[in-house]
Amino acid sequence: MKFRNFKKTLSMMLTFALVMGIISSGLVSESSAHEISPNAIMIRWNVTKAHPSSGLTCRLNIVINSSATTNTFGASITNAINSAKTMWTQNGGNRVAFENSGNNDVVIHGWNTLPSWLPNGIVYGATFIRSTTGNWISNPNNGMFMTSNSIQRSNYAEIYFTPAFRFNLNTEKDKVAAHEIGHVLGLGHPCKNCGMCRAFSTSIMHTAPNEMSEIPWSHDSNDLISFYG
Repeated sequence: MKFRNFKKTLSMMLTFALVMGIISSGLVSESSAHEISPNAIMIRWNVTKAHPSSGLTCRLNIVINSSATTNTFGASITNAINSAKTMWTQNGGNRVAFENSGNNDVVIHGWNTLPSWLPNGIVYGATFIRSTTGNWISNPNNGMFMTSNSIQRSNYAEIYFTPAFRFNLNTEKDKVAAHEIGHVLGLGHPCKNCGMCRAFSTSIMHTAPNEMSEIPWSHDSNDLISFYG
């Protein structure tokens, strides 16, 4: 497998403030399912169950690490994750379900200080995903990112929220949390420049909170249906 420098590619997993600028991510065209970049890398959550009508439903057990419930973050992350779960359950095209037992599929962390390898800009959250073979597709330890032309099946992810996250309004925190869960499900950003394409695509997966839809939208649920049948 090949890896590339994280600073050039982390934009696929991060949420930035527009005022600080957005790093382009070289995604697929707006009319197609928005895969995770770079190189439109395809990530599919591997923990699924059959949906009663058709296709598969992604099952996720999300747990919150103690680092995310310190005084730095308080209850804000817990509340945001719970709201994000509701968003995806109600608006994920019946392709997302959350459980409270079994393996720790998605672990939530809080960064009190940012790693030096993060790109410039205000970062609210970052998602790192590991494949079923045990290889990090995006590595939280050294900032390296896999490139691959084949579908990467994943069954574990870590979401990190930053000190900037706690200064957002609660509704903005909810959207950021839902956005990061969208990455776990395999969704990337829908376009290179969210300010330019916002009018053409309503999506929770835009890169800045003020550009995200209030809930996952048809663009997002349709992509999940196309991913999981």
